[in-house]
Amino acid sequence: MISPELKSLVKKYLKLTFWYSCNQENQTLSVEQFEVVLKEIGNLENQLVANGLKDEQTDWLIKFTSDIANKPFNELPEHQQLMMIRAIFGVGMRL
Repeated sequence: MISPELKSLVKKYLKLTFWYSCNQENQTLSVEQFEVVLKEIGNLENQLVANGLKDEQTDWLIKFTSDIANKPFNELPEHQQLMMIRAIFGVGMRL
């Protein structure tokens, strides 16, 4: 069973990696904004590893968010569309 702390870390990690996947081509965002997000992603990865997540599992999470970001929006299930909207616009980041 997954602990509440690990579940929270995974959710944060998915949100940030998804945001990064959706925005990596965005020319209106500053380098500093990306640095902040990438630093937090790195911190979360360290916390996930400290809580027992293996590299293969982290790789799967990254692939999962990348796959969602690369699909046409209308082909995504509703919950993934909502996740994408929240990641792009940063509104109500609760999933």
